[in-house]
Amino acid sequence: LLFWSDCGRVPKIEISSLSGRNRKCLVSSNLVNPLSLAADYGTRRIYWVDAGRYTLESTTYEGKERQILIRNG
Repeated sequence: LLFWSDCGRVPKIEISSLSGRNRKCLVSSNLVNPLSLAADYGTRRIYWVDAGRYTLESTTYEGKERQILIRNG
């Protein structure tokens, strides 16, 4: 699986297969500057830092159960 963040005009976090097929947006709301993605293959969760919101967050590979783990600022 591939994960990436798009910090453009409409920030989002996406997932796809290694071939680029099955592309899906996991998170597109309440994002400012998502950076530093990390995947936990055991729990099937992805983690990121949002430098604009000063948060560390996570969601499942399906884009469900979004959680704010740390909030500063």
